[in-house]
Amino acid sequence: FLSLSISHFALLIDLHFVPHHLKFFSEKGSCDVLLKFACWSSYQTEAMSCGLSSAGGLIALLGDEDPQIKTYALERLDEVVNEYWTEISEHISRLEVLYEDDGFDKRELAALVVSKVYYNLGSFDDALVYALCAGDLFDVTKKTSYVTTLISKCVDKYVEYQAVKGDKPALFAGSASPADAFERLTGVINRLFDLCIASKKYHEAIGIAFETHRLDVVRRCITLAPDMHKTLDYCYQVAVSLADNWQYRNDILAVLAPLFQNLESPGYLSMCNCYIFLQNYNGLAGMLDGLAKSKEDEKQTHHDRVIAYQVAFDLYNSTSQAFCTDVTSALRTMSFRETQTTSSAPSVDGNEVTMTTAEASGDSDSAPKTADEHPPADVASPSDGYKEAMDKVIKILSGQHTVDLNLQFLVRANHSDLLVYRHIKDSVRDSICHNAAIIANGFAHCGTTSDVFLREDLEWLGQASNWAKFTATASLGVIHKGHVSEALTLLSTYLPAEGGSTNSYQDGGGLYALGLIHANHGSAVVDYLCSKLGDNFEDEVVQHGACLGLGLACLGAHRIDVVGYLKSSLLRDLAVIGEAASMAIGLVMTGSMDEVVLRELLNYADS
Repeated sequence: FLSLSISHFALLIDLHFVPHHLKFFSEKGSCDVLLKFACWSSYQTEAMSCGLSSAGGLIALLGDEDPQIKTYALERLDEVVNEYWTEISEHISRLEVLYEDDGFDKRELAALVVSKVYYNLGSFDDALVYALCAGDLFDVTKKTSYVTTLISKCVDKYVEYQAVKGDKPALFAGSASPADAFERLTGVINRLFDLCIASKKYHEAIGIAFETHRLDVVRRCITLAPDMHKTLDYCYQVAVSLADNWQYRNDILAVLAPLFQNLESPGYLSMCNCYIFLQNYNGLAGMLDGLAKSKEDEKQTHHDRVIAYQVAFDLYNSTSQAFCTDVTSALRTMSFRETQTTSSAPSVDGNEVTMTTAEASGDSDSAPKTADEHPPADVASPSDGYKEAMDKVIKILSGQHTVDLNLQFLVRANHSDLLVYRHIKDSVRDSICHNAAIIANGFAHCGTTSDVFLREDLEWLGQASNWAKFTATASLGVIHKGHVSEALTLLSTYLPAEGGSTNSYQDGGGLYALGLIHANHGSAVVDYLCSKLGDNFEDEVVQHGACLGLGLACLGAHRIDVVGYLKSSLLRDLAVIGEAASMAIGLVMTGSMDEVVLRELLNYADS
């Protein structure tokens, strides 16, 4: 029997002859173990050298009662499944039965072979189910099309499952899916992460972690990366540009913000951007407060305060009035507490910090003075520049510095040619061109405070009537945009008088111009505009201008009290006033996502 050639031996296997003879030898007690081992060793050696022409013999061995023979057959089928998957697929049920046999030790190997067969059949979901059943035998480190495709399917399935809110459905349909399918899927994803990290492919791991919503892996990759600052910047860019929804983006940024703080050289500007997206004004205020405080190193103190000023400028230029106001309020509270703490600091007596009875009772006048009354080194003092730095930060957040600098630049850089506009003026023959010339002049001189053209030709300007006069007057607000310190003086001629409006279109345009001058930083004129809104209740044009001016002055301020004034005008059901009031409400509540105000506007529109 052992002298049979390899061709005859393969034929015997295909005819299911060998298992019967092995059984015969076993029943006769003729050195069965040795014979089996010799047969299969001979077959394996010669078959590997000559190559198989069919998987039929290996499939036949799956019916043997000996687990070792079944294991051998599965191992060989795993090696040749990509060549003979068409033949194996006809007997796939036998492989599935082996996997479902809890008493079979190599059931995971059977699942792997089934998975590869389904993969070649193009049934990727079934292939993924059995790959998960294969456990650690599904090797994610192999660079084969089978592994690559199923890993991609794993990531897609994991993302899909993670996105489901509430009660989660079964991960896979069908009885073959294991009860702990999600845990197995998570295990594959974790092995993929471990492989990327071990290979130092941190950006690749972070990309998969973002897609699978695994922020724990993001944090792990950032801390392990050799260039933590560069990796954090990469994560920030991915979060703000590729995150699929704002809530998940904010979850990512909430992880990144403290990591920027822990850098050897903290990324304060990046932290600022994170807090802006998160609308975390307390976090920003705390960061600015920490930068403003004195440090042991004077150079470090100066550096940190310069960073605080830069952050404040960026904050004003990239956020709404409401957010800047919230940050300013938090800073004022922190500054007040710090000042109170410093002013009530205990006196120093030798090496011990003591407090006298008079100081404890709050009677500072009766407390004895010592020759050396310096606060401890770790307590900030108003005299060390902290209060001055905080005042500068608050002033920057108010927009005063930015507005003044913009105004100075535009005044210096004004190179408009007045001869062009005078030529246009002389060529105008109708009211439409007259109005267009005034608007063009306003745009050309926006923010430059140069109203020479209008003031030199007041008689020509006076030719405008009705809404053209409203627009002409409002163009002064465009020209003087940002000139907040002299706004009321410049527009005094065009604003409503105390006794009532003399020219509705001029007065309405004047109120609109006042809002244009104070656009996005109009806290100083809000009360004035609200009062004019109430004083001229019967004048639709003045109310129109007051509403527009109020909306611009409170742009993004999210002030519900101002919205109340505007709603009173809106509910009068007058077209001229209602148009301006509705636009103004939108300007005031820009970016607030206030559902109450939105619902009220929709209900009014539907009524």
